[in-house]
Amino acid sequence: MVFVLLLFSGIPVQDLLVAILILFAVKGMLSALFVAIIGGHKKSVATCFALAWYSLINPIAHIGWFAGVVEAAERPPTMRDLKTILGKEEDSIMETLRGMYNNKLFKVALVAALANIGSFFGTLCGAALIVYYLHITDPVGMLQAGSSNGLHAVMGWLHTMA
Repeated sequence: MVFVLLLFSGIPVQDLLVAILILFAVKGMLSALFVAIIGGHKKSVATCFALAWYSLINPIAHIGWFAGVVEAAERPPTMRDLKTILGKEEDSIMETLRGMYNNKLFKVALVAALANIGSFFGTLCGAALIVYYLHITDPVGMLQAGSSNGLHAVMGWLHTMA
């Protein structure tokens, strides 16, 4: 939606495509990096980077969901993982945390969560890079102009249809 508003605000299409590419790359890299840091499967890492574009066009579907499914497919959790996810009562906190980190079920949830967190930070960093790259001095004003121009375009189109 923001890209549509930028288009209606008068940003050249070439600059808009570069902005989309920047956001895709940053979201994908940070999601993949977060999953790689916690030891996610290499296919989960690749999924984060490869599907970063999808979260740009469908904000309801999060990268972490896809990465979590891939992680679960590559390292299937067992019933034992479900039963031992929190360890035993006599375990120390460090033993519990170590056990959780090695638990396949917890790893799936961790991969999904950190992929989504990486995607979130990727969106923030990517937006900052886009504002810098496009030399936008008033981002709010530009989005307001885009929404106003878009509304006028839609109303004009509806007027011609009637």
